[in-house]
Amino acid sequence: MTIYERLLDVQDVDTTIEQVEHQRSVLPLRAEHAEVARRHGELSTRRGEIAAERDALRRSQQRLEDEVEQLESKRAREEKAMNSGAVTNPRELQGLQAEVESLARRQRELEDEELEIMEALEPLDADVARLDGELASLATELERLEVAVADADAALAAQLEELRSERSSRSGSLPADVLADYEKLRAQLGGIAIARLADGTCGGCHLRLSAVEIDRIRHLPLDERVTCEECGRLLVR
Repeated sequence: MTIYERLLDVQDVDTTIEQVEHQRSVLPLRAEHAEVARRHGELSTRRGEIAAERDALRRSQQRLEDEVEQLESKRAREEKAMNSGAVTNPRELQGLQAEVESLARRQRELEDEELEIMEALEPLDADVARLDGELASLATELERLEVAVADADAALAAQLEELRSERSSRSGSLPADVLADYEKLRAQLGGIAIARLADGTCGGCHLRLSAVEIDRIRHLPLDERVTCEECGRLLVR
């Protein structure tokens, strides 16, 4: 096997390495994980907004409950005083009666407000519960995908390690100047630095060489450096 046939084998491995590296960088599972994470983030934000609205209503409800409790306590004291017989003055009794009625009206108003809040809380509580369920499902899916991504990435990393080891083995005995020439051309020519010359046609650019050039190449030693006159790639005969 000539130097350039061995170099072609190195390029085969390099091409496979590039393919696996690309596969690793665009791993579909990684994109799926990112999409689930995005959805989880959106729902988490929405859940936070609804929960904040719900908590504000709950604070208002608690404030109303405290105020109703205070009114009930005050009304009970006024009614007790009015019914105790200790107050005999008609004007004072009339004032106590008016105060009790006023407290009762205010209590009913607050209880109506409290009822409105309770009605507003019901759908918010339902939304939070629904979102909690969806977030839990997404969290489970994220965990599954994280494991799957890690496993797939580890498998590709192991494959790359084997390929790089094989590449090192194949290129180890090649002359340094030949390898340097190959790497330079590979960077310039889209990763394909060397190709077979078959029936006078370059396997890299797929163009046919001139008859004069083909005849010239035919008389050169097999390990002689030969390039395509069209694309500049190294040629293997």
